[in-house]
Amino acid sequence: MRDTTQQITDRFSELGTVVRTRWCAVDLSGGSDRVPGPSDIRLVGYFDTTAADMKALLDHPYWAFEHSRPKSIPGPLAQAAGTASVSSWMTSTDLERTITRDLYTATFYLDEESNRIVFDTMNPISPKDKVVVVKG
Repeated sequence: MRDTTQQITDRFSELGTVVRTRWCAVDLSGGSDRVPGPSDIRLVGYFDTTAADMKALLDHPYWAFEHSRPKSIPGPLAQAAGTASVSSWMTSTDLERTITRDLYTATFYLDEESNRIVFDTMNPISPKDKVVVVKG
């Protein structure tokens, strides 16, 4: 597990200030070079943000939230994030679409009590990255 904030800030700056974080990146190809091409990277973890940033997310007029507990989070991260002890986790597909721009998959779980955001993403990119979509 890592606790450096820059990579998380780069990818999820739209979710607020990254005060403190724990995360890991998992190469789902298992490091095998038998199949050429890009690897799928699962970036999963959590970060604490400010109360003001959390309130701004939850009060966004176009995002509908529903209660949902974090699922499939690796044991050490789930324990560090306190996912079992907090019952007020919220998700929003509207928020997820805004953050991912439908370019990668992600689930974000927000807890207003702890100002904590748990993320589980596949191949996340920075919102600053220029992406060209080629339609055939």
